[in-house]
Amino acid sequence: MKKTIALTLLFLVMAMTVVAQDPGAPACGGGDPDLSDCPLDSWVMLLAGCGLIITVLYLNNKQKASRQLLS
Repeated sequence: MKKTIALTLLFLVMAMTVVAQDPGAPACGGGDPDLSDCPLDSWVMLLAGCGLIITVLYLNNKQKASRQLLS
């Protein structure tokens, strides 16, 4: 379980560096986000990270329950 959490945090940190905005890029005020260097909002990354963590915990609990039924 510790490895799963560490790997998840590693992927989240790597994703944040990939979508970081270039300091020389123009401001993102009202432009098309698909055609500019605008980063994702931090709340979107937080929401995705929380969803991933909840999914991992749910699947881990489900796997534990199925192991107990087989024993």
